[in-house]
Amino acid sequence: MSSTAVTGEASSAPQEVEFSVQGTTCAACAARVEKKLNTIEGVTATVNLAAERAIVSAPALVPVQQVIDAVTQAGYRAEILDRGAAGPSAEGPGEPAERAWMRPASPTCAGG
Repeated sequence: MSSTAVTGEASSAPQEVEFSVQGTTCAACAARVEKKLNTIEGVTATVNLAAERAIVSAPALVPVQQVIDAVTQAGYRAEILDRGAAGPSAEGPGEPAERAWMRPASPTCAGG
């Protein structure tokens, strides 16, 4: 497998995956992340500021890294929480699952 998809299933039916989103400090931050995620084709995302979580519904063909990259581009960090639904990692069987900690692009909130 060349990249880890949101799920290991071959279907293009939407699957829900939960991500931890770090660095959001206000409603504008959460809205920025949500807006960025929703620009990915086929993705519907909601961000919960208080829980620092994003619920992402995406076709199985959307790579997890693409979702994480979108959060990073918005200026925040993301990590997948729902590894069970995401299937095997890109590294292959028996190897550790990918952990995607990202550094924030900005140390302060620009939204509030």
